[in-house]
Amino acid sequence: MNMYDDEIVITGLGIIGACGKNTEEFFDNLLAGNANIERIDKTNLHNIQYAAKIVDFNIDKSIDRRLNRKCARFSQISLNVVSEAVRMAELYNQADREVGIFVGNSTAGWDSAENGLKSIFLKEKEISPYLASNWFPAAVQGHISLAFGYKGISKTVVGDRASGILAIEMAMHYLKTGKINCAIVVGVETPINDWGLKFYDATGQFSHDNTYSIFEKKCKGMLIGEGAGCLVLERREHAEKRISKEKILAKVHACKDCFCKEELMEERVSLYQTLINNVENNADIVFVSGGNEKEQKIEAEVYQKLFGNQMLYTCPKTYFGNTIGAAAIMDTILAVMSMNKEVIPRSFVQKHIENMGIEILDKNIQTQHDRCLVTSMGYGGVMAALQVERCVL
Repeated sequence: MNMYDDEIVITGLGIIGACGKNTEEFFDNLLAGNANIERIDKTNLHNIQYAAKIVDFNIDKSIDRRLNRKCARFSQISLNVVSEAVRMAELYNQADREVGIFVGNSTAGWDSAENGLKSIFLKEKEISPYLASNWFPAAVQGHISLAFGYKGISKTVVGDRASGILAIEMAMHYLKTGKINCAIVVGVETPINDWGLKFYDATGQFSHDNTYSIFEKKCKGMLIGEGAGCLVLERREHAEKRISKEKILAKVHACKDCFCKEELMEERVSLYQTLINNVENNADIVFVSGGNEKEQKIEAEVYQKLFGNQMLYTCPKTYFGNTIGAAAIMDTILAVMSMNKEVIPRSFVQKHIENMGIEILDKNIQTQHDRCLVTSMGYGGVMAALQVERCVL
């Protein structure tokens, strides 16, 4: 048996969001602190006034234009990140049934559903014939399959901000059982529509202004954002038969999830602590989820107890918004980029924060690091974490 038989590696990345439309542009803008945060038109449905948005989005030239016209926005941006990741992974000649598709999402194509109801009740325009196939979360996996011809196992996971890690975990299961050789794992969210904003505003977790507060005593909440990320995952042995070892970007060392009722705070802290303990080998850096004030207190307590001052903490999404179902996968992509480029991106903070016994990076740090821990806490009690590591050649 090959010593790497059970290792799952990352061979392709794709990302789009308020910081940019591909991995290099996104990471460079993140380091420079450049992101597109726009004021949203005032309505009577929600109080969220600012959102992090994708600028000048154009569908990738490799995507069929007729298919693109049939897709809702969350499918369109997903096709772009898959296209980038597939090119990076050189995943061209793989048998179609050996590639699975796994998607993490929360609000799906609510913009399509909203426009459809307006067409019915307000008679503003004709209803789209593609409404039925656009509004639900699993639409993305279908559109990816149509665009790229992959016919392996396809699954969609809905778990709020933990959706991305749950999708990765599911993909790893099918890879390790040998049912597929490669997995396209996508996290995507386009919540900037009246339905989405009203729903997320009702949770009380999102900011009404253009800032993303983390680890502050008077937390204003998360800045909401749209975006998508894609990882190409495969068993290491399989990857090394396809491409050179130097092109393997990282490995997913461990991935865990658990659930706890939100009101049981002590049990929630204990479960989260167990979750991080189960992710093997203490990581060098955490890309924190940066949730509401209650969640941040849990994170701070657990990180401080487990790692003390030995770990570096950062929350890059304070620049490009919390993208809900896409958040964990976008964080994972940035973790891989940070290891390979040997620079840790900063968080956006208005002041030096030590209010919760945690020190979060407020500047980029040039340093070699070999492990990153990504954590997520979803609305309703779902919690997840994964660890990515630099591959040793």
